[in-house]
Amino acid sequence: MDELSIRFSMGGGPPSAAVCAAWDTGQPTEQADPPALLSPQREWTAVAPGTTPMVFHGDAIISNGRIALAARRRAQAVEAYVLSHEGMVLRLRLQLIGSGGEAAARLGRLELVENTKGAACLELTYKNGQGAGLAAKFRIKKAEVAVQIDPGQGADRLRVECAGRFAVLPDFFADDILIDARNIPVPRIELPSENFLLHLAGQGETVATCVFENRKQDVVVTLAGTGDERKIGASEIPFEAKRVWVAILEGPGQWHTRDIRTEDAGKVLPLGWKMPFPAQWRVDLTRKEDLTDSWDMLLQQKTGGYLKPSLLGGGPEQLGGDRSRWNTVLGRYPYPCWSDQEGRGYIQPLKKKVLSFQGPAVVYPLNRVKETPLDAFTVVDIMRNTLGVGPCEHILDLEGQKSEYRGRATCSVRDTLGAIYEKKEQKQKHAEVEKILNDGLV
Repeated sequence: MDELSIRFSMGGGPPSAAVCAAWDTGQPTEQADPPALLSPQREWTAVAPGTTPMVFHGDAIISNGRIALAARRRAQAVEAYVLSHEGMVLRLRLQLIGSGGEAAARLGRLELVENTKGAACLELTYKNGQGAGLAAKFRIKKAEVAVQIDPGQGADRLRVECAGRFAVLPDFFADDILIDARNIPVPRIELPSENFLLHLAGQGETVATCVFENRKQDVVVTLAGTGDERKIGASEIPFEAKRVWVAILEGPGQWHTRDIRTEDAGKVLPLGWKMPFPAQWRVDLTRKEDLTDSWDMLLQQKTGGYLKPSLLGGGPEQLGGDRSRWNTVLGRYPYPCWSDQEGRGYIQPLKKKVLSFQGPAVVYPLNRVKETPLDAFTVVDIMRNTLGVGPCEHILDLEGQKSEYRGRATCSVRDTLGAIYEKKEQKQKHAEVEKILNDGLV
């Protein structure tokens, strides 16, 4: 572990036990790189807990042992670092944008407004190219992996710079929207505002989870590059005078991808990936028409059978060793994604005329199971820790993930399915049809 990592982890202790801390680097640094933040001629000055100095002579650093924020005077954005197996690594940048589209250009005012062992917060005011101010508070809490951003004067949007091929709009009861940069030729697109956006970055080690309270304005995603190097560069999230959170899920195997070919239908394909911890892992499979089919990875038990975790709190579904399932759309079929007792992942693409897969399959941690370690985070963990229990009840229709799901009335099933079949949309909406039928049996 390098010197910077030791500083950020408060003496090298486990991140979960570390407390929040703040430093003044003494002199502004030139580059956004961990070694560059350390000057061999100068030492950082630790800010005593409970104090908030009026003046910072250099850059401001706050950390909770898991993540660290650097507010550099010569940078246009706040830099977020994570403590990884490689030491401290820069994972993303958070830049303020005004209502006219002018982005922050330089840091003007820097103030540490909270400095306790439980939380640290920087209030920053940037200037754009025209000299107008853009202000926000950036706050972290002990043992958590999220940055809370509260907009101030002039801040209209938050730009999250986190380059990667994929982004995901997760849906907890239907199919996700998987965005593959290689399939999008335009430089920017608008995405529906659904409270959540995931950036899948690095080589599978980083999931940047954006959570926001606004739902009126769409999120904008920018893209660049060509061919296999085409990537999603950033997302722009409207504040609408409400806070935004950006969490970093970090560690080997946090997400994984594998391309599926048409000729793979019916074949058992090892993913070449092992889940880093037990959880409810979401598998997004790409259909031929570039839509997404979302499945939850089965967990193999010692008996040879499988458990399918549930978000609804009614307990996991049990499947036999052949993973056999049936519904009215697909008939009898083997469940297409599972893990063995060692946590190794597999996919068996369906061999059905009504549903076939071609393109990337993407895996990421959606929710906890009983065996999930306390220091591991999933997407639902981030949602609960940021939005709070009340909004989660509204979004997930559950309380503490244990509420009773009461299904759907028979007349509602009849009317809804009738409308779908009348428009001949049963193939396109097969997942919705399956859910409606299952709801009617509850």
